[in-house]
Amino acid sequence: MSIILPEILYHGTTTKSLHIMKKELINKGYWKTGRDFGKGLYTTVNLAQAKVFANIKSNNPKNLPCVIKLKVENIDLSTYRKKIFLGASINWASLIYNHRIHEVGFSEYDLIVGPLADSSMRKVILECKLKQHSINWFYENVIRNKESKLIEDLGSQIVFSNGEFAKEVLSIDGWYIRSNGGWIYESVGKRDASSL
Repeated sequence: MSIILPEILYHGTTTKSLHIMKKELINKGYWKTGRDFGKGLYTTVNLAQAKVFANIKSNNPKNLPCVIKLKVENIDLSTYRKKIFLGASINWASLIYNHRIHEVGFSEYDLIVGPLADSSMRKVILECKLKQHSINWFYENVIRNKESKLIEDLGSQIVFSNGEFAKEVLSIDGWYIRSNGGWIYESVGKRDASSL
């Protein structure tokens, strides 16, 4: 089975991180534990989804929400370790459980694709840690959010867990910065001041 990555991906972040990533796009020192699929560069094909994450990450007026637009070089992925989840499953929940509950660092995979876990699942994680609930309990509590919306409705994520692989296929094409209620796009090499 051949896997073709999208030509464009988005990474929701902040202007502070943008300045760092413009100098060095892939720096594993900034990758955090406690994420759905472990340490890695988290991306999406959905610009609106990336904007939501950028807004969540922005914590002060001097560190504005930013979405980095990434160009993807399609290469032969046969030698890379991949894990693809087409929807929520007990195996998907198990991987998240290990990374969110047990805070396993790097994944054994180079590339992981799968649904987002509910971004407001902090309560589920805390209860699971305190009461040492099973993976089955965890799964049943993360497949729907508080509005009973199915996880598949929350979007998907493409995670690069191998820095060398990410360096080989990703480059910055431009970025969106939220300013004065709108989003300003700037491409690498030229500025487009239109609000998006």
